[in-house]
Amino acid sequence: MSDKISTGMSPNRVQPDTSTGRTLIEMDSPASTVDLDHMQALERQRRRREREPLLYCKLVTKYPVRAFLMALGGHILMVVISAGLVASGYDLLPVDFENLPLEINDQPWRPRDLAWHYRDEFDAYYSRTPSANFRENNYARADIFLFYDGMGSNVFTQERLQKIESIENELTAVAKYQSTYCQLESVVSCEKPLSIIRFFDGSYSSINAVFNDSNYNNINAVLYEASTNNLTAGLFRFFLGKDNEITASKAYSGITRSMVQLGYPLNGYDTEEEYEAHIRDWQVVDMKPILVRTRTDCKEMDFSYLSQMLWLEDVFNQAMKDVLCAVGSICFIFILILVHTRSLWVSGFAILSIVTSFVGANLVYRVVLGFKYIGFFHILTLFIILGIGADDIFVFYDVWRNTAYENYPSLAHRLSDAYRKSVFSMLFTSITTAVAFFASAISPLLATRSFGVFSGLVIIVNYTSVILYFPTVVNLYHQKFEQFKWSCFIFCEKNCTCCSKSEKKEIEEGDGNKPSHLTDTDVSAIGNGDVKGKSVINLQKENEVFVTRITVEKTKVTDNGYTKPALNGTDNGFAIGHVNKAFEANGDVPYVNSASSKHDARPEPMKRKQKSFMVRFFRNRYSWFVTHPVFRWVILGVQVAVLAFFIYQASKLEPDNEGLKVLKDSHVYSIADTHSVESFVLSDSDRTLIIYIAWGMLPNDMEDCHFSTPECDGKRRWDPDFNPSTPAAQTAMKALCDKLLSLSSSEADKMRIKRDYTTGNLQINCYMANLDTFLQAEQGTNWDLTYDYNKTAYFMKAHTSFYDSTKFNSSYAHYLEIPISYWLNNKNYTNEYGEDFYLFDHLIGEEKAEFTQPILTNSTFKYGNNIRYVGIQVNTTLRYQTLGYSEGIPVMDLWEEFVTSEMASMPTEMKNGFQVTRYIWHWLIVSQMLAQNAIYGIAIGVSLAFPILVLATGNVVTGFLATLSMCCSTVCVIGVIPLGGWKLGVLVSLNMCMVVGLTVDYVVHLAEGYSLSLHKDRRMRVRDMLDEMAVSVFFGAITTLGASLFMFLAQLSFFLQFGIFMFSTIGFSLFFSMGLFVTLMGLVGPEGDTGNLLALFRRVRAWCRSRKGRKEEDQKQEISASHFRPKTGKTIRADVPDVS
Repeated sequence: MSDKISTGMSPNRVQPDTSTGRTLIEMDSPASTVDLDHMQALERQRRRREREPLLYCKLVTKYPVRAFLMALGGHILMVVISAGLVASGYDLLPVDFENLPLEINDQPWRPRDLAWHYRDEFDAYYSRTPSANFRENNYARADIFLFYDGMGSNVFTQERLQKIESIENELTAVAKYQSTYCQLESVVSCEKPLSIIRFFDGSYSSINAVFNDSNYNNINAVLYEASTNNLTAGLFRFFLGKDNEITASKAYSGITRSMVQLGYPLNGYDTEEEYEAHIRDWQVVDMKPILVRTRTDCKEMDFSYLSQMLWLEDVFNQAMKDVLCAVGSICFIFILILVHTRSLWVSGFAILSIVTSFVGANLVYRVVLGFKYIGFFHILTLFIILGIGADDIFVFYDVWRNTAYENYPSLAHRLSDAYRKSVFSMLFTSITTAVAFFASAISPLLATRSFGVFSGLVIIVNYTSVILYFPTVVNLYHQKFEQFKWSCFIFCEKNCTCCSKSEKKEIEEGDGNKPSHLTDTDVSAIGNGDVKGKSVINLQKENEVFVTRITVEKTKVTDNGYTKPALNGTDNGFAIGHVNKAFEANGDVPYVNSASSKHDARPEPMKRKQKSFMVRFFRNRYSWFVTHPVFRWVILGVQVAVLAFFIYQASKLEPDNEGLKVLKDSHVYSIADTHSVESFVLSDSDRTLIIYIAWGMLPNDMEDCHFSTPECDGKRRWDPDFNPSTPAAQTAMKALCDKLLSLSSSEADKMRIKRDYTTGNLQINCYMANLDTFLQAEQGTNWDLTYDYNKTAYFMKAHTSFYDSTKFNSSYAHYLEIPISYWLNNKNYTNEYGEDFYLFDHLIGEEKAEFTQPILTNSTFKYGNNIRYVGIQVNTTLRYQTLGYSEGIPVMDLWEEFVTSEMASMPTEMKNGFQVTRYIWHWLIVSQMLAQNAIYGIAIGVSLAFPILVLATGNVVTGFLATLSMCCSTVCVIGVIPLGGWKLGVLVSLNMCMVVGLTVDYVVHLAEGYSLSLHKDRRMRVRDMLDEMAVSVFFGAITTLGASLFMFLAQLSFFLQFGIFMFSTIGFSLFFSMGLFVTLMGLVGPEGDTGNLLALFRRVRAWCRSRKGRKEEDQKQEISASHFRPKTGKTIRADVPDVS
C-alpha cells in the first residue's frame, strides 16, 4: 500500500463537541487503517510535545549560562582533583607498560613457581661457591642471537662462513665489549660467540685437529666430524636447520645461528634491575647500529637478530609512538563531529566531554575501587570511548536537531522531548556495553578484570556526562551562538552564488514531496484539529467509502497566520508553525516561535523547511529499499550468505600454540624469533621446558596479595616435616630416582622426557642416583646409601682432615648433608668442582644452623648445615615458545598425576613434594582461561543483552530481532580471527572481551527508534526509526571506524590487532543493524501491541482475573446446589440456574 495520501475528498461534517472541548471531524476513509494511523500518530505526537517539561530542562533553558558553567565546572573539577592527587605524590596513574599481569594466584602453579624460583632467598642460606667474579656468569636475557638464512640455499659455503666470521668479529670489536661487557672465559679473555665458526678457528682442535681450518677449505670434513664426534655432536646440532644434510661428502643447512654471550654481574650494578637497565642502554647505543646496518648491507644471506634487552627497549619506544595514534583518532573524530554539527562550540566541548570521561573514570577506578594497575589495554580504552562517546553525541544532537521541525510550546518542551527520546536510547546502549565489559571482571586475571572494570566505568561516566553536560552545551549554543557566523561564512554567503541560491531554494521550495493539492495552511489545520470545512483529504479505495471520526484539540489562529492548539484556554505567546506531518512522505516543516513563555528566555528562530540530505535519504529512499517486496529478500539473501561464510571461518578457530606476539611478523625480531622456534633441530643448547620435583618448601601464601597489584610474590612457607636424611626418606628417594631413570621409551615419550643426543640416556638429574654412584666408588668402607647418624659419624671420622666429629651429637637430624657436601665439593673443598656440582648444586639447598662448622682445611667452606630443600630436574622436549595449552596441559596433568601418586607412598617427611615449572604450567592455565573467558564472556554478554534489549524496547519481538542481529555480528567477528591467520591466543582472547559490548550499540539505537514511533504500521515505524536514528548510527559508526583505522598504522601487533578487531566489530555491527535488523523489522516487525510487554502484562492480568472470577462463580454454584441436597444423603434433581 502506498504511504501517500489520496486526493479529491472532503470531510463530511466538522462539528464542535462542547462537552469534551474537542473538535470532531467526520470524513470518508479507505478500508485500510494506515491513514487513520497517521492521524492518530499526529495526535500522539502533539500530546508528547506538550507534556510537562522536565525540571532539569526547565532549569537549563531558563539559566543557560549558569547551567553550562556548573556542568563544565564538574568536568574541570575532575581534572583539578586528578592534578592535585598527582602533585601530592599519590600514585593516581600506576602505569606499567612492560608487564601484562596475567597471574592466577588461586591455582597452585604460580605459588609453587614462586616458592621454587626464590628458594635461595632466605637469611641463613649457605652458598657452596664464593661470590662470582664480575662477568664470570652468563646472563641469558642479555645474549644477542644472530641468524643467517640462506634463503633456500646452503649457508655452509666458504663465502658465507667468511661473512659470518666478519659479522661476529665486528660485533665483538665494539667499544667496551671486551673490557666491560663480555662473559669472561678466564681472567683476561672473553668467551667467543657460540658459533659454527668455532669448529674452524681451532677452538676445538684439542678434540680433533680437523677443527683447525681457518680458511674454510675443508668444510665437509670439519662438519662431518663435528656431527659424529660424541664430544661435539650435541653442541653441533645447535647450528643445524631442520633441512640439514651432513655426510662425509656433503654439508648442507639452509640456516644457521650464533650467540654473543654477555657477562654477569657487572662491576657497580648489584641487582638484576640495575644490570638490565645498564646493559640495555649499551646495546642500544653501541650494538644496535651495527646490527641494523648489517641487516641492510648483508647481500649474501638474510641476516636477522634478537636480544631481549633490545626487544624490550624497542617495544616500549614503539608503544609510545603507537599510542600517538590516539591523537590522530581524536582529531579525526573532532573533524567529523564538526562537519556533522557545523559548530566549533559543540564539537570542542563534545571532545572535552569524551576525554574527561577518561579522567573521571580513572578517579573511580583508582581511588574508590583501589585498582593499582594501568597498562596498554587501559590506553586502548581511549579508542573505545572515542567511538562510543561520539555515538552518544550524535544520537542526542540529531534528535535535538530533528525537534526543530516540530511544534513546541516552549524551548523547555523541545529540550525535554529531545532528552526523553535520546536519554533512554543511550542508557540502554551504555548499560549493555558496560555490562559486557563488566562481565570480564569475573576473570581472575588482573589484565582482563581491570580492563573490563575500567572500560565499563568509562562508559558510565561518559553517559553521565552526555546526559548532564552536553545538553547545556547545545542549549547555550542554541540560545547564544547559533545565529553567529564566522566572517568567512558571511563573505561566502554574500559572494558565492551557489551557496546563496541553494539556501534560498531550500527555504522557498521546501521538500517537494508534499502532496500538491494541500497547502501549508491545510496541513497545519489538519495537524492542529482546525479543519474549517475545507476539502482536505480524499480517502477512497475500490469504491468502498468509510466514515472515520477523528478527535483533535480546539485551536485558534494567531496574528501571524499560523494555527496553534490552545493550552488550558490561554495563549502562551507563541506562534507555532507547522507540525510534523506524519501522514506525509517527507514530513519536513518549519518551526517558529515569536515570543517568550514561562519556560523560554528568547524567541525561537525560523528553521529551514528541509531536513538534511542524509535524513531524507534514510527516511525515504532507504526505507523504501529495505521494505520493497523484492529488494528486501535480496538484502536478506546477501546477509545470510555473508553470515554463512563467516560461520564457516569461525568453525576453523583453533587454540594458539605460540606465545604472546607483540610485533608484526615482518619485524626483524619476529623473523628471528620464528627462526629460533621453527627453523632448527632440537639440540642440547636449546632451552626447553624443565620440570622440577621439589621438596622442602610449600607453595607461597598469596592471601595478603592486593587484588589489583600486578606483582605480588606472597609469603614464603617451609615444610615443617621435611627431612631427606632419614633412612626412610633416602630409600624412598632412591626408589623414585630408579623408577624415573628406568622408564620405558613409550613412557618417556609420553611424558616428553628429553634424551641425551650422544648417550641416549634420559636427561633426569636425580641427586640420590648420582650420590649413590659416587659413594659406591669411594674407597675403603662400604659408604653407599643408606645413612643414619652413626654411619655419618663414622664417615666423618674416616675423613678427619675435613671434619671434626666431636662437634656433633645424635640430635643433628640432617646428617645426610655430610656425604652430600663431600660429593658436591669433589672430595677436596678447593673450588675444583666436578661435573655433578654443576648438575646438582642448584637442586640441593642448605641452611646454616646449630651444627654448622667450617671445613678444617678451608674455613670458607661449611659442613653440618641443615638441608633446606632438594629437587629432581627433568629436561623435556617441549619447546615452551610454541607450547600451547591444548598440547601442554595434558602433559602437565600427566606429570601431576605421576607426582601425586608417588607422594602418596612417601614417608611423612617427604610427602609434601610437588612438581613445578618456571612459569610455563601457569602460563598454559592462563592461556586456557583467557580462551574460555572469551567464549564465556560472549555467552554472558549475549545472555544479558537479550533481557536488557527486551526491557529497552518494551517489546519481546524487537528485543529478539535486535539480539539476533548482535549475535550475527559477533559470529562474523569471530570468523575474522582465522581469516586473518590468527588463532585463539592471548591477544585474540583479550580482544574478544569487547566484541559483545561494541556490537550492541547501533542495533539498540535503531530498536529504540522503532519503539518510539507513534505509528502502528510496521512500514511507517521503520521509516520513523530511520528518520530518528539512522544518521546517528551511520555517523557513530564512521567515527569509530575512522578511529580504528589509525590503529592500522601501529607497528605493534598488539595495537594492530586491536584496530582490526575494532574495525571488524563496528563494521559488522553497522552491516547487520542497518541491513538485517532494519529489513526484518520491515518484514516481521511488531505492529500495534504485538509483543508489547505492557500489553502482555495486561492480558496476563486480565486472564488471571477471569480465572479468579470463574472460580468464584463455581463456588457460588456449589453453594447453591448444596441447598437442594437432603440431609439423608440422597440427591434430589433440580434445575439450578446458570449464575455464570
